[in-house]
Parts: sequence; structure tokens; C-alpha cells
Amino acid sequence: MEIKREKNSVVKDQYIYTFTENDRTLKILFAGNLDLYISIYDNSLRAIKENEKKDFYITKENYAVYSLFEELYEKITTGNVYPEDSAIFKYTNNLNSERNLRTAIEKGLINYDDEIEWYCDDYPMGEGDSMKIIKEDDRFKILFERHKSPEKGMYEDLYVRICNSGSRYLPFNSCFMDFYNKLQKIDPDNYQMHLEEFIYKQKVKK
Repeated sequence: MEIKREKNSVVKDQYIYTFTENDRTLKILFAGNLDLYISIYDNSLRAIKENEKKDFYITKENYAVYSLFEELYEKITTGNVYPEDSAIFKYTNNLNSERNLRTAIEKGLINYDDEIEWYCDDYPMGEGDSMKIIKEDDRFKILFERHKSPEKGMYEDLYVRICNSGSRYLPFNSCFMDFYNKLQKIDPDNYQMHLEEFIYKQKVKK
């Protein structure tokens, strides 16, 4: 997997990250509207049709990125959105993990296979694109699905918008923002291999 980051020309002091594997690229950026966007596109620029799916795998090949997805997944599937020593946890003292987890299940963010599914906040539930985060052995499968073809002139890549205000999945948007903020600290040009990466690569070779 090739990882690139570039300066965000719209949001000061922020980076746009792209992850490329074979013919697919996963892109994560913070937009000028203060919302987070995660998208996938086919490098052949082929149009993505209604009901089409595209997947991308995050493995321990790059453990720093994998560990961020692991932390994100654990936060949402356990309902531990805020650390207990954080100011926001103390301010919202009744938003405990049990209540958060129940909220996530009721809103369809978590299914009974412990898959996370976020529908794009740009559209009513079930109409926009969706993104699933599925935990597998030594990797996370990021699965996008187009539920309805976009109107002419609209953004044609498969994408989800994670709103920081007005999202149907509040307060779980904060988990994605924490993920994004930690991702900003990863510099692919100055990266030291983690022991877990070496172990994973040796395992793949066998």
C-alpha cells in the first residue's frame, strides 16, 4: 500500500491523505465546511454505478495506520466515545458507554456482526453512499456501497461525509475526528517500521 499526504490548500495546517493499492485509492480529508470526508475511487476513472461496491483493506503492513483503525473500531463497538478523564466526559456525565452503545445499535451504526456502517450525512438514511468498517484477521475491510446514483454534476466518487454538526450519528463523529487528528501526525516520508509490521510481513511471506 502506498501512502501519500499533501497540504490541504483549503484548510490551513491540515493534510490530505491518500492510500493506494492496485487500482483503488482511499482518500481522507477535512473540508472547508469543517466536516470530514472519506472516499474511494477507481484509478481508471470509471464511473461507479448504483448498487456497486468497492472495498479497500488496511493491514498491519503499516501498523501506525492499522492501529488508528483498530482504536476507532474499538471506541465505536464498545461505546467508549470519550475518555473518562476528558472534560467532555465530565460535562456529559450520563453519556456512558452502555448508553452510547445502545444509541449506536438503534441508529444502525453497529449491526449484530459488529460491523460499523456510516451512511453519508449528505442524504436521508439509505439514499447516500455508505461505508462499512469490518474487522478481519490482521486487517480491516473498508467497504463502500453506492445506494443511489448521484445527480448529474454531483460528486461521483463513492464517499461518506461525517458531519461535526447535525449528524444522525452523534456523538460518534468525535471518534472519527479523533482518528483524523491522530492520522495527521503520521508522516509517510519519515516513518520507522514497527515490530508488528515486520511480524506481519514475515507471516505473509510464508
